Amino acid sequence: MKNKKILVILMIIAVVFSLVACSSDKSSGSEFVGEWQSVAIEEDGKKYESEYMNNFIKGMMQLEVKKDSTLIVKDMDFSAEGTWSEKDGVATFTVDGDSINGKIINKQLVLDESGFKIFFDKKK
Repeated sequence: MKNKKILVILMIIAVVFSLVACSSDKSSGSEFVGEWQSVAIEEDGKKYESEYMNNFIKGMMQLEVKKDSTLIVKDMDFSAEGTWSEKDGVATFTVDGDSINGKIINKQLVLDESGFKIFFDKKK
């Protein structure tokens, strides 16, 4: 009987420690984590949803935002790795020393650089 109590206590402690370990990883629960693909571009207040500069917008650019604060950016011609961080609902994405901020607006990731915006939908 005494061994059963000790076993139950050890199991409870193990569960508590595993929950604490999971909750300490702030980025894993972030809504930014996942795979995203471009669906629209906005320039000078005009939104383009099918083509921009003779290129299809959907999937033209892809982001893979990972739990470990790294990311992969894929474009039609290149692929690059970078990092990301999140503070107060704003993500900062950095590749090769250049950074851009993004927010989740209406379930879309929106990157905004001086009014030039790229809208992304999360892949399912």
